[in-house]
Amino acid sequence: MAESHEHQQETDPVLLKQSRVEERYGEAGKAGWAPVPDVLLLNQKRLGINSADLNVLMNMILHFYRPGEMPFVRPNVIAKRMGVEERTVQRAIARLRKLGLVRKGKHENGHITHDLTPLLERLQPYARERIAERERRRQANSGVAQLERAPGFDTIGGLMVGRGDAGSNPAAAPDMLVTVQKPEMGPKT
Repeated sequence: MAESHEHQQETDPVLLKQSRVEERYGEAGKAGWAPVPDVLLLNQKRLGINSADLNVLMNMILHFYRPGEMPFVRPNVIAKRMGVEERTVQRAIARLRKLGLVRKGKHENGHITHDLTPLLERLQPYARERIAERERRRQANSGVAQLERAPGFDTIGGLMVGRGDAGSNPAAAPDMLVTVQKPEMGPKT
């Protein structure tokens, strides 16, 4: 029975993610976690949100379990978690609505919901940018890695240095020095 549970943990994507979170964060991860898109954190300025707005969004995301089922969490609950007045949270929610990131909705039980669909739609272009940049870095690093493996080349202080005709026959042109600098990747975003 233990073997089938172990196999299930190795193949079930939800259990696999859970085990990775627990591995990374220990009991804090085992207690629960919420997926937050990197592009939300990385594009706060572009979205026009401040730290209070982000904190309120994070609390809403904490209650966003399934697509189509929008979270409902009361401002007083968020305020208590943040250690601020409820009015601070209400103002943040109003800003998020004015920015077009969150829509007010109503659950069938009458609770006010926070529709995150506009936020998710706004994040899509940022996600495409990030994915494209990651692919550009991967390709650039792949090209450098291939060059690093070329015969006759060595890495010296971050530079690719080789003699001769690009390494194919170093003796062919012993007086020719070839230096190729690795492309700068810039800061990871």
